[in-house]
Amino acid sequence: MTVRAIEWDPATDRLRLLDQTKLPGESVHLDIKSVDALVDAIAILAVRGAPALGVAGAMGVVTALDEGAERGWSADEVLEAVDRIAAARPTAVNLAWGVDQVRGLIDQGRDAVLEAARRVAVEDEAANRELSRLGADWLLARVDRPRLRVLPIATPARSQPQGGARPWGWCANWPTATAWSSCMPMRRGPCCRGRA
Repeated sequence: MTVRAIEWDPATDRLRLLDQTKLPGESVHLDIKSVDALVDAIAILAVRGAPALGVAGAMGVVTALDEGAERGWSADEVLEAVDRIAAARPTAVNLAWGVDQVRGLIDQGRDAVLEAARRVAVEDEAANRELSRLGADWLLARVDRPRLRVLPIATPARSQPQGGARPWGWCANWPTATAWSSCMPMRRGPCCRGRA
């Protein structure tokens, strides 16, 4: 089963996020129905990782368009909501980047924005899978062992306020800290993931 950190759910026609504050103990998804809900999810770090934030920004524009249509917002009110998404985490440049990837398509309508947002997600996953493949190849060229133990390094969650950092992060739909190890079995056999 593939865990999707972020996706546009075709069943609900809404943005769906993996709540990363619940990891690793639980796998909980958030169905985002409003700009407020998305901004809150970003603020509490339910969505983490620069690439995942970029996709959240792009798909968040569709959420703003949907909410604006439902509530009868003016074009200016929709743009204000889009700006709120882009500014939800000021240090997250990928968040604003994701918004900017689709903002220019707003006048072309919701479908054009959603198509572009989905493309941002697909391109991110493809790039990170390729990066993982290259990382696995690089490591295998330098290590002469049949099995490897992966120890991701990060500040343990228990030492951070309110759950804090986890020893992994996410791109849109491919984990960043140990993603390359997912490619290892395809090349030489099992890879054991441990924790620091």
